[in-house]
Amino acid sequence: MFNKTIFKQTLKANYVLWLIFTIVMSAVSALIIAVYDPKAMVSVSSMIENSAMADLVGVTVGVGLTTAQVAHGGVFSQARTADVTATADYLGVSEEKLDDNHYLIYADEKAVTQGAKARDIDEDIYQAYLLQKMTEEANQAAADELDKDVKTVKKNPQLILANAAALKAAAAKMNMETSQYQAVLTQQIAQATDTQQASALQEKLLAGMTAAAKTMKIDAEELQDKLGDLKNNDEALAAAEQAAQIPQEQFVAAINQQLATKEIAMDEGLDFDMGEYLTMNLGLFLLLFAISSISFAASCIFNLTKYSMMFGAGLPIAFFLFKILAETSEQLEVLKYLSLNSLFDPTAITGNGEYLVQFIILALLGLCLYIMGLEWFKKKDLPL
Repeated sequence: MFNKTIFKQTLKANYVLWLIFTIVMSAVSALIIAVYDPKAMVSVSSMIENSAMADLVGVTVGVGLTTAQVAHGGVFSQARTADVTATADYLGVSEEKLDDNHYLIYADEKAVTQGAKARDIDEDIYQAYLLQKMTEEANQAAADELDKDVKTVKKNPQLILANAAALKAAAAKMNMETSQYQAVLTQQIAQATDTQQASALQEKLLAGMTAAAKTMKIDAEELQDKLGDLKNNDEALAAAEQAAQIPQEQFVAAINQQLATKEIAMDEGLDFDMGEYLTMNLGLFLLLFAISSISFAASCIFNLTKYSMMFGAGLPIAFFLFKILAETSEQLEVLKYLSLNSLFDPTAITGNGEYLVQFIILALLGLCLYIMGLEWFKKKDLPL
């Protein structure tokens, strides 16, 4: 039962501590968001991907949202990349139009130079980046004409070929004639279906990367973060060409594609989906709500501190450890079914997966345990 007098006394005794904690955490969150660097975040994300730490990464509401908007945009307004901002004035078009029509930059040599400088990358990498952006825009335009999800169109490009309106819309985004884009797309589909050739090329590139890493005296995994250095290392490129048995130009083009893909990933870090963000916070709240209900119920049921601590603190810690162990090895993956933390899956939220049932379970568990704790405490005899 809620007691207003006790609540006021508790609030009066602890409001200073609560205020200090809130201010400190808000300041820390604001600082992190203010110095946000997409390149650093891509590196960090790849480092912690598929690890227990990935579930702990998040952004706080309130001050965090406001600071992110002021510093970067993208929360309540559309964020623009540095190259779009830098080239919009020169091309005489709005940033909004340019952000959805990257072919305008690709078709202008000086705009390419300005865009590459704004992104602080080589022009050949920037051109590869622009082609990837144009392909994304073409897929989106086709998806709009087909009234389908862009992921569906990307997985099945044959859908574009089968629809004249979609083919025309996609060709416009690539700055091509419809017939020209049709031929290019047909060739791309044929290459994608030739898995044997793709696999052979992948093996050659891997051999080249391994030889280059050995020449540069670094691990092959570390080389993935130093592809720019590889491009400027003639000795490493020569070793890669010899090991891969492919022309150096083709090997460099593959490097450019990988670096361009990283640039695309950085762009995605500028986009902010308010719905996913709020859903993520709701899921985390429900997880903490369910875990706290265990501690509350244990404190209400047991008279002795050792028992309430054993269940109230022991179980949440065990859940956390089980989740970590489950993600360290495939043999231990079964442990995730023993952890309440597994019901909160950020990947499912951001990847359009299933999470509603898990949310309902967490909410019902929390409600049941809180109600059970209250009823148990009201009926028990206190050892006073």
